[in-house]
Amino acid sequence: PSINVSKGTNFYYTWYGCESLETFPSLAFSEATSLERTWNGCSSLVAMGTPIIPKCTSLTNTWNGCTSIESFPADFDTTTVKYFSYTWSSNSSLKTFPSINTENALSFFNTWANCYSVDNIANGSQSTSFPLLTTDNVTSFKGAWYSNRALTVFPLLNTSKGTDFSTTWYDCRSLQDFPALDLSACIGTPQDGETYSGFRNSWLQCNSLSDFPPNMFDTCLATEFKNCWVGCALPSSAIEKIIVSIAKSSTDNNLSNGELGLEGGTNAAKSTWTAAANAAFDSLIAKGWTITFTA
Repeated sequence: PSINVSKGTNFYYTWYGCESLETFPSLAFSEATSLERTWNGCSSLVAMGTPIIPKCTSLTNTWNGCTSIESFPADFDTTTVKYFSYTWSSNSSLKTFPSINTENALSFFNTWANCYSVDNIANGSQSTSFPLLTTDNVTSFKGAWYSNRALTVFPLLNTSKGTDFSTTWYDCRSLQDFPALDLSACIGTPQDGETYSGFRNSWLQCNSLSDFPPNMFDTCLATEFKNCWVGCALPSSAIEKIIVSIAKSSTDNNLSNGELGLEGGTNAAKSTWTAAANAAFDSLIAKGWTITFTA
């Protein structure tokens, strides 16, 4: 039924766990400032009308666990939204994603985690697997595309304010290369403990990833790269680009006691690394870094 929700300001948990709900109409949430967990766990939802949300700032967990929905309204206006944490997490049937307005977004924490099937190239005839969203103000990309297994071409997003990229592309197993994103603002050290930070697990188990841009970490102050490229398919040339860049920042900024993971998968064995890669390795070891690699 059509209902009037125009005066409501908070719809926290409103239709949470309505597992038999299959369709939902387009409603005007005119005064709503939050739609946190509103449709969380509506696992049978296949058709979502366009929500009208002119004042909403948070879509945290809004459609988390909506495992049956395959597409989202292209006319969804999210201009006012700042927080997208877990918004579409575990939308495992989602095949395409629209180019929504994210100009005010601050957080993409696990936003599309476990969206296994999203690929706008195969399913939407676009040039990249994911839309070129406006991310100029986003600081947390932690887990944003975790286990997006169908992504093949990632867009050149503006990530210049991102401070946390831990688990961001973990298990993006169809990515073969990666764009030259600006990751210079990322921070995080192994001393952060169990709180994942920096680049911990960032490209872990991207088992098709066979190339990586040079100079990506030249000015980055992060020293947490634990498990970062474990289980990838990096040849010695790609490993050189990575480790030489990290070593440059370590030297220029006196960064010590970091962690770096380069082993497993079909990553090149250290015995095949280039002279430049081995020199960078030695430089980092001398500064107290712990580096795991394929022997």
